[in-house]
Amino acid sequence: MSIEDIISIILFIIRFKKNIEYNMQKKLSILLKKRIESDGTNQTKLAKQLDVSQPTVSRALNGNWSRISPEIRKLMNYCQMDEGEVNPATSKALMKALQQVWDGTPQQEKVLAKLIVQFGEWAHSVNSRPPR
Repeated sequence: MSIEDIISIILFIIRFKKNIEYNMQKKLSILLKKRIESDGTNQTKLAKQLDVSQPTVSRALNGNWSRISPEIRKLMNYCQMDEGEVNPATSKALMKALQQVWDGTPQQEKVLAKLIVQFGEWAHSVNSRPPR
């Protein structure tokens, strides 16, 4: 596997992750707007009810958040939204990327799997850091 292949994989994973985040932000925004309307509440009341800040509610409504903080998780739970909505086995984009870079050998399969796991650990550590 060449360095270009590895860079392609890393860039794909980054784009894939950003796409997932964008879809989650958009979905939470839509569900939260519907739920607030159906419950007849507002941002301030909801923030107090869920013990989150009103600016967090506003950011969620606008799709302007970058990680699943405990407050965002409360809003997701309020909307009965599941975090794990993407199944890698059925992801056409992920499977297409793997087909483009994997040469079919068991050796490269192990390297790619290890690379993906290591990238996932790194991405998780970045998302777990408190915002600056």
